[in-house]
Parts: sequence; C-alpha cells; structure tokens
Amino acid sequence: MTTEPPQEPHPLALLSHELRTPLNAVIGYADAMRGEAFGPLPTAYKHQAAIIHAAALHLLALVNDMTDIARADAGVWAGEPQRFSVTAAAHAIVTLLAPRAAEAGVAIRTEIDDGLGDVRADRRAIVQILINLIDNALKFTPRGGEIVVVLAGEGRDLRLEVADSAPGEAVRPPDAGEGSGLGLSLARSLCRLHGGALTFERRRGIGATVEVRLPVLVEA
Repeated sequence: MTTEPPQEPHPLALLSHELRTPLNAVIGYADAMRGEAFGPLPTAYKHQAAIIHAAALHLLALVNDMTDIARADAGVWAGEPQRFSVTAAAHAIVTLLAPRAAEAGVAIRTEIDDGLGDVRADRRAIVQILINLIDNALKFTPRGGEIVVVLAGEGRDLRLEVADSAPGEAVRPPDAGEGSGLGLSLARSLCRLHGGALTFERRRGIGATVEVRLPVLVEA
C-alpha cells in the first residue's frame, strides 16, 4: 500500500506566518507597555510605546496586503464564487465608510443603479475592491471635497467607478501614493482574478478616477 507524501505548506502561507508571528509579539508587548502592565512608565516612554504599536500595526496591515496580492496573482485566493446583490453590498460599504468621510469633511455621492441584477463572484473580493477604492480616494480628497461612487452594468460587465476631487499635483499611480499604495494593487489583482481590469486616470486640477470592469453580472 502506498501513501501520499504530506502536502507541503504553500510558500505564501509560510511567508505570512514568518512575518506575522514576530509582528504580533511586537504589537502585544507595545500594547502592554502602553497600558503599563509591567509597571509605571515615564510619559515619554509611553508615547514611544504608542508609536511602536502603531508602526507594528501598519506593518502587519502591509504584510496582509502583500500576502493577499500574492495569493490573488497566483490564483490561490481562498474565496468561492457566489450569487449576491452587488447594489446591496455597495450601499452597505458606503454607509460603513460615511462616518470616516464626514470626519474628514468629505462628501460621498453615489450613482448606483438599483436595478442591477445579481453578480456571481467572490463576495469578499468585490467588497475588498470597493473598500480599497473608496479608502484610496479618501486619502487624497481634501476637506470640502467630494467622492463619487458609480455602479452600473454594461452587458455582462459590472462597471464600478470611484472618482475624487483632489486636484493636487502629487503623482498617484495605482501602485503608489500615501503609504504603500497596496490597496489599489490588491484591487487590481482581485480584478484580474475575476477576468476583469482596473484603470486609473488622474486629470490635473480635477482629480482622479479609478474604473473597474468585471464580467460577473448574472443574466436575468
């Protein structure tokens, strides 16, 4: 009788584990120091512990994004296609992000076709795409500005567009910008995973527009 050799862990899983384990330790100890779990700390040291904690959380988020991008590009994304209402998902995401936009003094306007049919796609991926696009727009839109979220259908294609009114001169390609810019890179990888595409356009003095097209609409 022959037995199958044990399956080797995927390299991405090993990378994720190797990076997350020490980062989680740093986060835990920094949090304990902030809370003075080991005894009182001078104010300056508490402030430094808070900086360490925030930096480690940021690095952990980057590790998660890089791992997700690699998984999507390798076609090993864990999600499964399912049928769901993309309009309901879009409205829920806008409602979720509205308080953050209000705090930043930015208005979110929607042009969502509520007559759109269902889509068949990985729900988590579609939600992640939309959150990342709006989050990216919020990073650059100044107080008093506006973000427009468009959701429409063209044949079998779902067209998702997020436009901001950030007229600044900063160069903002989909793989750059504030922080690492990995949010848009992940969105692009998830689009490719669904057979779609992401395009980015920045118009000087007007703002930037990111458009996503995905062949995921279910025929009525």
